[in-house]
Amino acid sequence: MSNEIRAYQSGATNLYSVIRNAAGQVWYPTGEVFEAWGTAARTADDYAIALVDKSGGMFVGDFDVNVPAGDCILVTHQQEGVDPEDTDPAIYKEDGYWDETTWSTRKLETIETTIETIAGDVAGLDGAAMVGTNGAALASAYTATRAGYLDELAAANIPTDVDTLKTYCDKIDDSTDGLTAIKAEVEGLAGAAMRGTNGAITSLDPITTDKDSYKATGFNTVIPDAAGIAAGLHTTTNNLIGVVGGIVTTIAVDVAGLDGAAMRGTNNANTVVPDVAGTAAALHAITDGKIDAVRTDVTIIAADVAGLDGAAMRGTNGANTVVPDVAGTAAALHATTNGKIDTLSGSVTSLHTVTDGKIDGLNDLSAAEVVTALMADTGFTQGGTMTFQTLQNILAAWIAGKWRSKAGNASIKELLDPDDDDTVILEMTLSTTTPYRSITVKI
Repeated sequence: MSNEIRAYQSGATNLYSVIRNAAGQVWYPTGEVFEAWGTAARTADDYAIALVDKSGGMFVGDFDVNVPAGDCILVTHQQEGVDPEDTDPAIYKEDGYWDETTWSTRKLETIETTIETIAGDVAGLDGAAMVGTNGAALASAYTATRAGYLDELAAANIPTDVDTLKTYCDKIDDSTDGLTAIKAEVEGLAGAAMRGTNGAITSLDPITTDKDSYKATGFNTVIPDAAGIAAGLHTTTNNLIGVVGGIVTTIAVDVAGLDGAAMRGTNNANTVVPDVAGTAAALHAITDGKIDAVRTDVTIIAADVAGLDGAAMRGTNGANTVVPDVAGTAAALHATTNGKIDTLSGSVTSLHTVTDGKIDGLNDLSAAEVVTALMADTGFTQGGTMTFQTLQNILAAWIAGKWRSKAGNASIKELLDPDDDDTVILEMTLSTTTPYRSITVKI
């Protein structure tokens, strides 16, 4: 279906609607969810459902089919700017029910029909079966006696009496003859002219008037003038002060003669501080036995602790607090390191096996064998000679250290003449089996 949304507003232009649920949340079409207005900084532009102007003040739009079934409120707003904004005024509202297919509005006719149905049902009810809010049958409560009371109330013409009472209330509240006007007149009366209910004047001074005259004449009891009251009050209080002064003097004399040791506080306790020695003795008497008891408890605890099995002691975390015996620790350490030491011992033995023959061979070399080997490696023969110039050139080249790999054989290094960096003084070949080098002089 389509055009489920219908709004009517004469003279309106550019309208849009938003859908709200019974809880007041607004439908967010993109997210397909009801949410509080303004969630994630969203505005009217995110909630608006565009309406099409059908002319004549009628606008229509499609109800979002993703809205779940339930009671909804369609609120139509007048868009005042380029885009929908939160400040756009609401101009039309419609309540109804959405069943995910059809939008049904709650019309006045529907309400009237419902009321008529209820009225028909009530008219058909059995009066004897009616009950009050407390579950009691109404018919049983309407007894003959109570019916008589109702008849009396009807005969008493209560509505007329109520009207009469209202008239009196209006008169009391009247601005001319009511209580407010009477109050104003009373406040304006002169005190000397006031009369009591028996017609007697009310301004007489009771201090200077015989009380028997009051009884005889029935004078009014209005408060007398201030001067008379002050005089009477002064006389009365002055005498009281004199009496109190005498009492205080007597008490002072009595107190001065009291024995301090016999003084008592408000709780009847003696207020004299006892002597320090007596206090100390009393305190010792109180605490001595307690201290002896504590000392006894400590002795018992010490004996109990001394008898504890150390191996069973535990720390606050439940771990045993006794250090394990040295022998056990040594045994565990041996078990851990023994295999490692054996492995190291085997490696040393293997190294000895590999190098033993070589070292023995070096130890057995004679001087003659060393000379023969050197001569063979250097190209010199026994009795051969070398000029001093040749020796000087070799030493100079060796010190200068001008070396290069021989062309075509990188395993042979050539020592060059430092004067021209090109003449080969000697060649040195590295041995692949020994740490020695084979040297051949080229000059």
